[in-house]
Amino acid sequence: MTPQQEVSSIPVITDNAGASEKGTPASSAYAAQVFEIEQRAVIPALQKDVKRWGKNSIRVIYEVDRSGQIHNLRIFPKKPNPWAEETIRRALNTVKFPPVPTKVLNEVHSDRVHIENDIDSK
Repeated sequence: MTPQQEVSSIPVITDNAGASEKGTPASSAYAAQVFEIEQRAVIPALQKDVKRWGKNSIRVIYEVDRSGQIHNLRIFPKKPNPWAEETIRRALNTVKFPPVPTKVLNEVHSDRVHIENDIDSK
């Protein structure tokens, strides 16, 4: 990762009511796995054209089902950047996360986990 790009936060897993589950060991461990996989997909894709990425911050929100598939991907840039949005979308559409552990699903009271990340350029 170059100084131009970095993922600025860890994934946040929330339950259906929006309560954060960052503090539970199982959820934190799964979030760390998701974060690492996401970073390996998104950062190299954005680094292919640093000038087009520019200075921006983009929030990425999605759900991961029990089998590890992404659903409801939403991308919110602070400044419009269709290239970066599409690059992130393409990168994440190729990702398959590990299955969500049953303990995590029990913690979030759902069959999916909600993930939020901020991706910032510096």
